Amino acid sequence: MPITRTINYTQNVPQNLGFGASYINTSPSRNVRVSFNFADTLSDLKMGQLEFPTVAGVTVTKGMITADETTSGVTYIEGPVASVNTALAGAAFRSNFFEADVLDQNWISQNPAVPPDHKGELCVQINPSIVHGLAVGDFVCISTAIANSTASGRWLITAIDASNSPTRFWLAYRGGWDTDDRYFSSSYKNVSIGAYLQTTARVNIAPIVDVSYCNPHGTFTVPANIVNATTSVVEESGTITFVGSFFIAEPTFSTAPPASVSAATENSWYFADMGRITQADNNYQAVQLLIKCFENDPRYLGVTSYTQLPGYPISGTATQKNAFVGAAIEARAVLDTPTYITDDSYGVFGSVQVDERISKQYSVGVVRWNFFGTPAACSEALRRCTYYRPNTSTPADIIVETRIVNERTRIYSSRGKE
Repeated sequence: MPITRTINYTQNVPQNLGFGASYINTSPSRNVRVSFNFADTLSDLKMGQLEFPTVAGVTVTKGMITADETTSGVTYIEGPVASVNTALAGAAFRSNFFEADVLDQNWISQNPAVPPDHKGELCVQINPSIVHGLAVGDFVCISTAIANSTASGRWLITAIDASNSPTRFWLAYRGGWDTDDRYFSSSYKNVSIGAYLQTTARVNIAPIVDVSYCNPHGTFTVPANIVNATTSVVEESGTITFVGSFFIAEPTFSTAPPASVSAATENSWYFADMGRITQADNNYQAVQLLIKCFENDPRYLGVTSYTQLPGYPISGTATQKNAFVGAAIEARAVLDTPTYITDDSYGVFGSVQVDERISKQYSVGVVRWNFFGTPAACSEALRRCTYYRPNTSTPADIIVETRIVNERTRIYSSRGKE
């Protein structure tokens, strides 16, 4: 019979493989070798390792692909069939633990902090409007990675989020960390916001608008077989599919926030219901509001007047000036890169108190408004938001990015220039 099975595991928690005490037929008596090929795609070995109990007569061998001890290639157990059954009964999968899981985050920064070693399950986000056609198990490339080797610059898709903070792809790097560092200029360390997610043919899919890392939680498959250790006859073969989940549930928007706030009259306050959140474990979260510039605002390009742009045709015609500005806007917009308001020029959000907790408004920085509390308190604070439009220089509509932030996760109502 095929050894094929599905193992549901939780991030960081050992999960028994469920083979039972007598999975392999013990008649006739013989020596057998069971192998699990974590080097099948060279990405699987980033996800985790198998652990076996010590059983007399059974040897455990891990074929190392790299000198990095967090990875292994093909894992074998071999010995008398009854003893191998005992080892299989105690076999467990544990996802790898990386520095990314204990990384301190600056909650009010624009972008999440990434681990200096760039190890773990990489999460990249693209605009949800992009039709990508990708699925778990596909390979992708990233524009800053090396293109001249099948062992470098490729990533296995282990999970896709198309609804919570769309569209996010979790990726496992193809190749060994140590091997890449030695021979391929550490291309896995070059992924950044503004790079392009690509097909394996190096065709651009979309610019990356967010980058983060976590311990593995995604789905991957590992070929496995049982072989008569004396005759090399294959007795069973199949695929073990590992399907993971987060150790701590991600927060979600139970009611989607609006993409913008309308304020028709200057010098006026407006109520702004900014959605609702939930989190399965009822853990404390922070909810935040950020304001983005419109593309037709000079501040989108980092200046207060287009005449401050390098190369602006001061003595040119109106057509030349408009063409110059349009090209500058397009060059930034094509990367889906936002420009955030970092002062009070676009107005302010009002203070909200829920029970003993009070929101905080910032005079500088990308975060304009922040509230920390239980999911229910955060939802109530979002429901009671107010916005003040100061004067006619402020747009009648402002683009608002609402996000949920905790030590491990950032969930965005939108990410990118809109």
